[in-house]
Amino acid sequence: MTWRDIKLSWRWFREWRVAEIIGLVVAIVALVVGIYHLKEINKTVDKVDRMHGELTQQLQKTDSALTQVRETLSTRYLSNFPTFMPDIVKLVNEANESVVIFCDIPGYAVFSDSGNANQYCHLLEQKRQNPKFRIELTCMNSTSRRNYIDEQFRNFNWSDPTLRQRLNTFAAAQGISVSALQTPPQLIAAIQAADNETFRHTFLNKAVQTSAPMPIYFWIADNKTAIFSIPALSANAIEYGFATSDRDLILAFQNMKRRYDEAVEKRASRLTNRK
Repeated sequence: MTWRDIKLSWRWFREWRVAEIIGLVVAIVALVVGIYHLKEINKTVDKVDRMHGELTQQLQKTDSALTQVRETLSTRYLSNFPTFMPDIVKLVNEANESVVIFCDIPGYAVFSDSGNANQYCHLLEQKRQNPKFRIELTCMNSTSRRNYIDEQFRNFNWSDPTLRQRLNTFAAAQGISVSALQTPPQLIAAIQAADNETFRHTFLNKAVQTSAPMPIYFWIADNKTAIFSIPALSANAIEYGFATSDRDLILAFQNMKRRYDEAVEKRASRLTNRK
């Protein structure tokens, strides 16, 4: 190898070394830039996560506040029958001193919502164990109840899936075979029997029974809160349910019940005097 070849080799090695160094420096710089950008991206992600968390908390607080406002309104719409039945169950459950009931039949919702109707009766029976707890019931008399149930179920739509489901649930709750409820008279008789059993077992046959039309139904707990229902001859609903804590409205309900009770008492007194 000549001296010239050695010089050329050294120059090639030096140029290659410089290129390697430059490439290494560029790679290090790129790595540093990448790390910097990664940190910035992580900061941005953390900031977005914090903002998302804050917005979620704000939305939850807003939703909670709206719910509280809705629930603190003195009178508010609940839903159609029998969807508001759980509200009646809750009202009875939370009562400490008394439950005053003014409704069509003792076995309220026994067919339409058997599960909640059973719980409603069970709670009343539990409350009754306390001798200081007061339960009052004003309802239709036996003749009016029979006519009312007959009117509601004489044209029962057996093909309606919702009604079929209620029929199955009712039959199971009453320990009756569905095959024994295949005609309107059979169904009406079963509902009447369930209502009569509720009157005997839950209310101990104690009630003011009226033959007068009842334009509204209500349940009052401790003279402070109430659920009331307005019957409606509508294709979409049988009744519309509301909750209230309005003192004047509750007082009006109590006065209505008292007038009905007094009318029944006067009628009974007149019949007694005739004898």
